[in-house]
Amino acid sequence: MTGVLRVSLYLLLGLLVSCGGSGEPGPSPASVPCVGLEASENASFKSSRTVLAASQSILFSWDLGNGAASCTLFPGDGSSYELNDCDNGAQSHRYSAAGSYVARLCMAGEQLFEIYPTVASYDPNTFNVDVVFLDNNLTPSQRAVFEAAAARWGEVITRDEAGYQGGTYGCTGLEGSFTGEIDDLVIMASAPDMDGRGGVLGAASPCGLVGGMPVYGVMLFDRADLAWLEQTGDLESTILHEMGHVLGIGTLWNDRGIIDEDAHTYSGAAGVDEYSRLTGDSETTVPAEDEGGKGTANGHWDDDTFGTELMTGYLSAGVPNPLSRLTIAGLEDVGYGVSYEAADNYSLSPLKLQMTPRGPGLHSVPVMPKVLEP
Repeated sequence: MTGVLRVSLYLLLGLLVSCGGSGEPGPSPASVPCVGLEASENASFKSSRTVLAASQSILFSWDLGNGAASCTLFPGDGSSYELNDCDNGAQSHRYSAAGSYVARLCMAGEQLFEIYPTVASYDPNTFNVDVVFLDNNLTPSQRAVFEAAAARWGEVITRDEAGYQGGTYGCTGLEGSFTGEIDDLVIMASAPDMDGRGGVLGAASPCGLVGGMPVYGVMLFDRADLAWLEQTGDLESTILHEMGHVLGIGTLWNDRGIIDEDAHTYSGAAGVDEYSRLTGDSETTVPAEDEGGKGTANGHWDDDTFGTELMTGYLSAGVPNPLSRLTIAGLEDVGYGVSYEAADNYSLSPLKLQMTPRGPGLHSVPVMPKVLEP
């Protein structure tokens, strides 16, 4: 396999203090005829919760301070409310399907504000990964890739985790938060304008742990790079990879005591067993990445050994990046219940991968995660 572009993938650091699928997606955010109006400096539009079940009501409230007599609320599911008190008021709403939505408050046909509720399935029989979008920089097709990645990891992880009680949660040192109950993992996703195409791609990390297992985390991507990855067909592998870091692959290896950073070797029992199966020999450790510095080294499978596998430190652009039994074993070593039958076909190549120059990497951002009481 020659001529494969290798793009560096990073994970967030600073999380090693003891610090899925989603339900069927709801309708795409409704297209509404309201854009562009500037609100007063102190105006606000908010909701009682960011993550909720379809059986729960959400309360939208606003304080515009401009004496407006009427406006329109679009919850994002095709419904709308004509409101007679737009200076200061509230409106409850109930969504009928799981998924992510864009709720907009408009006046005179122009948009004042938008917020992004996520309706979770809360299925007690599956591992649920729910994505909360912190801004509207992601296109509907890009949001769909995040939701598909969440569903893919939900196929791999078979045991429902404890989740966590309702509250407001965010990642230390990073903007953005969500309000609601967690079951089993909530990922905050954002696509700010960073440094343009080809610079910093983004980063990912768990931010809160319960019983040592991630319950919420963050994924950040440069909006310009997301558009480029979507054009090249590599967005799905990139999102799937970074979501793996939020689940703990690479990011919790130190916490579990299964990475030797000096020797660049991984010693988790399930991972070693799978590596032995791949080589046909009795292995004692798995090679971890030894290049790329912090954010790449010791947080991925070794790229020279495992090539196109999903969780190496470098994206293999233009070709499949399989989610192998080795990565599923890594999740088992972190502490998840897993299904090896959900793995993609993968084998070690007998030929060393010929690499082209490495492309831009995902940035490493310090995050101080929280340990939450069970």
